[in-house]
Amino acid sequence: MQLHEKYRPAYLKDVVGNADVVATLDGLLHSASFDRDAFWLQGCSGSGKTTLARILAQAVTQGHAQD
Repeated sequence: MQLHEKYRPAYLKDVVGNADVVATLDGLLHSASFDRDAFWLQGCSGSGKTTLARILAQAVTQGHAQD
C-alpha cells in the first residue's frame, strides 16, 4: 500500500487545506438539489482533486451517510 492510499482522507471533515471547497461541498451534500448538480474540480497537481472526488462519489452512493 502506498502512502497516498494509506493516509488519504475518507471524509470531508478529515480534509485539510481546502476549507472553502469542503464547506461548499458539505453545503451541497445537504441541499435538496444535490441530485441535479454536476461538479468540475480543477487545480494544480497535488491540490486534492481526486480525494475530494472520491469523497463526493462515496457520499452520493451511500446516500450522504458519512456525515
